[in-house]
Amino acid sequence: MNETFEANDPNPESMRPDYLLRLDEAFKNRHDLSEAVTNAFIRSHQYIPVAVRKQLIELSRCRSSEDILASGSLAPMLPLLRSFRSPNPESFIRLLEDFVSMHTFKRFGMLRYWSYPTILAGLLAIVMIVQAWIVSPVFEAMFADFGLRLPWTTKWLFGINQWIRNYFVQALVAVLIIGGACYFFRRAFVVFLERVQHWPIVSWLSRGSNSNLFAMHRCIGTLAELIDLGVPSPEACRVAGLASQRSFYRNAATCLSISDDPMKTQKVITRFPPMLVQILQSPGDNSTKVPALRCLADLYLHRAMFRRAKAFVGLQPLAILFLGLLIGCITISLFMPLISLVTSLA
Repeated sequence: MNETFEANDPNPESMRPDYLLRLDEAFKNRHDLSEAVTNAFIRSHQYIPVAVRKQLIELSRCRSSEDILASGSLAPMLPLLRSFRSPNPESFIRLLEDFVSMHTFKRFGMLRYWSYPTILAGLLAIVMIVQAWIVSPVFEAMFADFGLRLPWTTKWLFGINQWIRNYFVQALVAVLIIGGACYFFRRAFVVFLERVQHWPIVSWLSRGSNSNLFAMHRCIGTLAELIDLGVPSPEACRVAGLASQRSFYRNAATCLSISDDPMKTQKVITRFPPMLVQILQSPGDNSTKVPALRCLADLYLHRAMFRRAKAFVGLQPLAILFLGLLIGCITISLFMPLISLVTSLA
């Protein structure tokens, strides 16, 4: 359902810049775009993530094109909004598929990411409980009867098993506290890196991370549409920084506009990819810059999704290896005294 532009726009029509007038044509289709995005998730048999639901609600409630440019959550949807009713439907289909896959991959990819650690933690708990309550008491009584001198690994294992038997509830609570603390410190570390990413001494820790790759995809994709609309360079960089949804790029985007100052150019290169800077400072017109920026945005998206998929695949053998090492350590700790006992009896 298409609707006409609201008459209560705060600026008179004659005073509106040309790029806002061009954006108004795409703004009319925002309700249809929300319906198309919802249907795309339904056809993909995926749940709509909470972040996407909030975006669609905000998109339906916004009253003017200025609201889209002022919102950090709606600005990344500019490529979808502008290509929705364009003469080239293939471009919109590709963008819509990338939008759905990016959000569903992050949502269900995290479920796959945590499925193996969860299964591993369950297997570890079963192994520890079975050997602590059933296997270990038999070996402890047998070794005590023979008065064997136990190796330090066996002593550690028996001590852990006795602690589990005597303080099972406390051990369960300790495991939950340790898991929660690890999650909290991991999130706090990520936030800390984002805040101090402009420090050269720590920038290498977060440079090239998946969160930065997704942020660059949103930033460059939005910047391409803004340049195509004819938005002035300072305003386009500001909105692109908002679209990145990362405080580091939001603050750094103010110096991204084209400048002849070599110090400012060097500062931009240290915070943004050199390829992006070269595209923006190239002597060509916008008809050549916009396709290059769109290709660069797609490159960052595909690179981030490939790295995340690769991380999920690499987690499986690591989980199996860790479980095997634990079972092997328990087996060796229990059978080392047996070997000494058999040797002494022989």
